[in-house]
Amino acid sequence: MLKTWDPDQVDLIVGPFVISGYAEGSLVEWEEDGDRLVVVKGADGQVARSKVLAKVSTFTVHLLNTSASNDVLSGLHQTDINAPGGAGIVPVALRDKNGATVIAATSGWVTGFPKLGLVDKASDTPWKITIVDYQAFIAGA
Repeated sequence: MLKTWDPDQVDLIVGPFVISGYAEGSLVEWEEDGDRLVVVKGADGQVARSKVLAKVSTFTVHLLNTSASNDVLSGLHQTDINAPGGAGIVPVALRDKNGATVIAATSGWVTGFPKLGLVDKASDTPWKITIVDYQAFIAGA
């Protein structure tokens, strides 16, 4: 059975904003902050499994340096560092309409400004967004 991958069917929503203007190659990467189930080995050979309750993960968003979404993420980060009380904390969701992948959290924030490279052509500007207490389902297309 033939399937088609369409990058236009991937939506990253940060607060009220739909992110756009992705760099060539990788659009968005997502990674959990460590394993959610860890093994503990006893001195006598017993093995236990421990559940890590803290749910923390990071999106890396690859935008062209010409993307207006850079302004959005800069604004959210500036708000967060300049205003009290976590003013830059917003809901974040990734939805892949090629299949059923969804990752969503009610609390996320721009971790910091990206590494900036000003070169002779449009290039990748990688932003990091941390989310906590997320729900995730990774599916095929």
